[in-house]
Amino acid sequence: MAQIAAATCVRFVPRTTEALYVTIGNGESGCWSYVGRSTRNSENQVNLQSPECVDIGTVVHELMHAIGFYHEFTRPDRDEWVTIDQGALAPEYQTATFYADNYGKMAASDVVLYGRKYDYGSVMHYSKYAAAASRTRPVMNNLQPWTGDFGNDNGLSAADIIDINYMYCNGTTTTAAQATTTTTTARPATTTTTTARPVTTTTTTTSRAATTTTTTTTRAPTTVRPGIFTTLIKVPVTRFLEILRSLPLFNLFSMG
Repeated sequence: MAQIAAATCVRFVPRTTEALYVTIGNGESGCWSYVGRSTRNSENQVNLQSPECVDIGTVVHELMHAIGFYHEFTRPDRDEWVTIDQGALAPEYQTATFYADNYGKMAASDVVLYGRKYDYGSVMHYSKYAAAASRTRPVMNNLQPWTGDFGNDNGLSAADIIDINYMYCNGTTTTAAQATTTTTTARPATTTTTTARPVTTTTTTTSRAATTTTTTTTRAPTTVRPGIFTTLIKVPVTRFLEILRSLPLFNLFSMG
């Protein structure tokens, strides 16, 4: 939250009585979030299973989903930038539903790209090896020059910051008027599992649409594009709590 607030006009503030807000909890399995505002005009749930989902890259990834951003590799022009090898997926992910929900390409009519080029280093990009059966055969490969893996364990890339500012801040810098949304934390769960959570699709405006809203499908598993493939570099839960405690209000979150 602090990272997003430092680079954009978006602010996270405590919820009081607002009807639209984000709840952050760990009561279910996996790392996931709905994408954007729900057409039900109610809460948007973000789940961060502990400790599997408690690292900077995953948390920022799910918060980006919550404020309306899809995965980078689902852009309508993605075939100019990456190839996707469905056969490289692990056996448990070798289903048409899993592929469509996680790697399905967005329609051009559902996306606003703001003229920005594809970003292999976006926090919204999965690793080359996400859900892969083997580290010797990546699921995704770059078609344009790029060194190393995809994604960003450290949070927002420069292009991610530009996208947020275009969507919420009229394309300006962090000095723009602040956009706020309220959130609250959910009661911590007593137990968690390590079960990976598949995803469902929605008809949201995707990663770069500021004017339309999202719809959600049946809860199988509750979200649109959850980051079920967490990053390789993890930080302990205690470190994450230290990060949260550094914010003004540790127990209440909100999001814009």
